[in-house]
Amino acid sequence: MPKNLLTDSSIEAQDLVKRFNKTGKKLSRNDIKVILIARLITTLSRVKEIEMILDYLDSNEANIDKFVEVIWNSQTVEIPEPKELQPSLF
Repeated sequence: MPKNLLTDSSIEAQDLVKRFNKTGKKLSRNDIKVILIARLITTLSRVKEIEMILDYLDSNEANIDKFVEVIWNSQTVEIPEPKELQPSLF
């Protein structure tokens, strides 16, 4: 297993959440959990032993929830600037 897998994955998830927040929306805790676990699975999928992957996820469940909470609390929703509408003939 990569040494800082959970930390690295949480940083990647945080970056994705920030990008989404720029659209003017806030994600739920479950949305963030899905993003974080998807980032983890992307790296864990290189491990050939499914039991090792499941053990890793089980043993880090509490830490995953902590990272989800930190990311959720740190969301800053930005209100996007309105796009100029093209004039219409009708």
